[in-house]
Amino acid sequence: MDAVALRKIVVAKQNYRCAGCGTRIDPDYIKRLRYCEYLGRYFCQCCHENAQAVVPGRVLRKWDFSKYYVSNFARDLLSKIAGDPLFNPNDINSGLYKKNKALEVVRLCQAKGFVCEFCGNEKDIIFPFQLNKCQHCEECHACYHRNCFRTGKDCPRCQRLAERRERLARKNMEEQEDEGGGS
Repeated sequence: MDAVALRKIVVAKQNYRCAGCGTRIDPDYIKRLRYCEYLGRYFCQCCHENAQAVVPGRVLRKWDFSKYYVSNFARDLLSKIAGDPLFNPNDINSGLYKKNKALEVVRLCQAKGFVCEFCGNEKDIIFPFQLNKCQHCEECHACYHRNCFRTGKDCPRCQRLAERRERLARKNMEEQEDEGGGS
């Protein structure tokens, strides 16, 4: 099926309306509509300004990081979710890790993330560069979810380190007393 026939079918399924604003499109003018590679729909020129973006589905299926034309809505959505881990690549394309050595580095990077000690959610690994999501402890620089780390709460890592220092100090004092008492 050629592109013109396919366009007519898709626009007919959209009831000859822009997928963004819903404006009715005369069948004679459907060639002016623009296709959104992310949503798979046609948009008027106001709702699709020929913005380009990487389409996550193409990355996950074909390891294709090319930029494609997307509607304004898709552009805004993709920029908003760009840093969020929404998909497990293994679930969508299990062969991806085997085909691409660079993804092994992603696994290593994942190991350098933090698990929030307040909520303990091991599925939501946080990284220091996630400024909108991560709160750093000023003392030890551990990372926590911004929502979990409240001012006034003690940092669990700082507490552990302080307890360890106290234990070591007590142990050293006891050893010194034992050495001093034996002379």
